[in-house]
Amino acid sequence: MKFEPRMQIAYVPTHVMEIGEFPSMDSAARANADDVEFGFVTSVRDSLVEPGTRIVFCRFWARNGFRLRTTANSEGCDPTNLVAFKYTEDKVVNALIAEYEMIVDPTEEEL
Repeated sequence: MKFEPRMQIAYVPTHVMEIGEFPSMDSAARANADDVEFGFVTSVRDSLVEPGTRIVFCRFWARNGFRLRTTANSEGCDPTNLVAFKYTEDKVVNALIAEYEMIVDPTEEEL
């Protein structure tokens, strides 16, 4: 899957992926899964540690509402643990990006 800035995602830990739990859940159950984190992509970069590997940087929602878990920095994630998952309206994500002046990679439309 190709990840791009502003794309909404779910981080699914390996132990949940391995048992095939997440993909088979209905949307309501997925939104409440204990170990799954929901957020959005801020950038995608080449790994400095493993050449040829990409790292997807994301911001995640706090468990108690539509605020960010951290406002200081994005978290690097292995793309194999990410799935596309629309958690909220795109305008909510775009408003946060603007509010915190997050630097995201430009989309093709902006180039």
